[in-house]
Amino acid sequence: MAEHTSRLATILREHESRILADWIGLLATATRSGTLDKAETEENARAFVRLLADTMRTDASGEIDGPAWAKVREMLASLSASRARTGSSPSATASFIFSFKQPLFTRLREEYRSDAEGLGRDVWIAT
Repeated sequence: MAEHTSRLATILREHESRILADWIGLLATATRSGTLDKAETEENARAFVRLLADTMRTDASGEIDGPAWAKVREMLASLSASRARTGSSPSATASFIFSFKQPLFTRLREEYRSDAEGLGRDVWIAT
């Protein structure tokens, strides 16, 4: 198999504002009003994207058990605990993170328009 360098970190950085806008739009339509603070949700989304991009620059393997991913794991644990304290269900918290895939995969498809193999590999890493 040919060696492939993941472009996820670069794509996350170059398209951060568009990915965030699309993700926050999805979150706004999926979140019931009053359940979560809109500003806090947007800040959580920004923090997650930036942390993910920084981590991907260090370790793009997708192996999230490694030390490079400790801050991402800590952020997700903190997010989960915070949302539980405010009454969010575990499925609502999971939906927050999983909904990120739609805008990310949209950008990946655009970036890898003529490289199906590269798209497949980065989608695999992203999941």
